[in-house]
Amino acid sequence: MPGPSRARFALFVATGLTLAACPDKSDPTPTQTTTDAPGDSTGASAITTSVITSSASSGPGDTTQPASTSTTSTSSSTTSDDNSSAPASDTDPVCVTKMLHEQPPGPCDPFAQDCPECQKCNPYADDGGGSWNSDKCVFVVPDPDQVGEPCTAPGGGNDGNDSCDHGAMCWDVDAENNGTCVALCTGSPDNGVCADPEKTCAVYSGATLPLCVDRCDPLMSDCSRNDLCVANPTGLGFLCLLDASGDGGQVHSPCNYSNGCDPGLHCAEVTAAEECDQDQQGCCEPFCDLTIPNPDSQCPGVGQQCTPLFDPDTNPAPPGDEDVGYCAVPPP
Repeated sequence: MPGPSRARFALFVATGLTLAACPDKSDPTPTQTTTDAPGDSTGASAITTSVITSSASSGPGDTTQPASTSTTSTSSSTTSDDNSSAPASDTDPVCVTKMLHEQPPGPCDPFAQDCPECQKCNPYADDGGGSWNSDKCVFVVPDPDQVGEPCTAPGGGNDGNDSCDHGAMCWDVDAENNGTCVALCTGSPDNGVCADPEKTCAVYSGATLPLCVDRCDPLMSDCSRNDLCVANPTGLGFLCLLDASGDGGQVHSPCNYSNGCDPGLHCAEVTAAEECDQDQQGCCEPFCDLTIPNPDSQCPGVGQQCTPLFDPDTNPAPPGDEDVGYCAVPPP
């Protein structure tokens, strides 16, 4: 469950789908174990995808709607994550003058960062709503915050204007409009690149939101307190994404999004457990380790088995993830 005072959003990872708001949640006392503290009445930021409609051959996070996913794995480069190759210093008097007297142009390419001098290309909601669905040029503030540093987004997390440097955006923005700068991918939607080799490029919302996010191990739940480890929709490993579970997300609970379950759980098809509501889109079921003795003992549901998350024939497990399964009732 997410930490307190976070603006709750739902982000679709399929091309053509956008980011939507999630309902508010309550604010019990935080914990420090594998279950994170739920959000307060403002909720917690969340990446949202439609749940899978089949087993591991589809890969978690696949959409039930007729749209293709656009999350890509990354290669690493030798440049720094701050993408600070701006043609002019943002404290230069020219930039300050431009900020005061010029209006930034319209759409831009977040991968290419093709905005004019003193500006950067940032994702935003072009209708003022709760969904990142476009990109625009915005001015870079004087003395901008760097990747990994605290930041502010005066108009909210999906407004596009923030205090981060070129090639970065303010992410996980809370109700007070504070967040952390994260790098945007370079390269292209089909070959996203992150300068930090520990990051992977996750491309969302029709390639308008390319983020460099942490890799993770779903059997370890090793993401930060507000994040969940969920499968990359393309099947290329696992990513840390913002927790959207709120005060729900327990075992056998309904889920509509890949990050709608508590840490250690997978938003699976409803047929994965007899205890699931078969009228829902998805159901939260545990990840399990296929390599331990008696792996089915990890599964709490009636008749469940520790089932490979990846189909070796149609969707092979990425190197290092061959041990990852999830609890499901085998098909008849």
